[in-house]
Amino acid sequence: MIHLKPLRDEEYAAALVIRLEKSEAERTGLPVSEVRPIVARRIGLAVGTLENIRRRRIKAIKSHVYRTLLAAADRWLCAEIAMLEHERTVIAAQARDGSTRDLAEVDAHIAAARAALGTEARR
Repeated sequence: MIHLKPLRDEEYAAALVIRLEKSEAERTGLPVSEVRPIVARRIGLAVGTLENIRRRRIKAIKSHVYRTLLAAADRWLCAEIAMLEHERTVIAAQARDGSTRDLAEVDAHIAAARAALGTEARR
């Protein structure tokens, strides 16, 4: 049996910062160090705060900072779901062979993402 240790708020916050920065870096094609100020400005935190959280140089994360990160992750996930739904619509419109197996699989992934968003991002 596998026993998983729950993430502490500081660990989860670091994972959120990494995810948000990585997503922005992939979207823009810039290195993470260059997108950090963009991400910080967008979510309303100082660049140094993001860097300290990312590198786990804090003993405890303040609740308002944690809530800010959760809200930013929530917005990011909602945008990702909207993008996937749009792509699914385009693919469905272009499908000519009538195959719905792939679309059903995409629908299942979108439903799972929505379920995760509803429980995890608002904890």
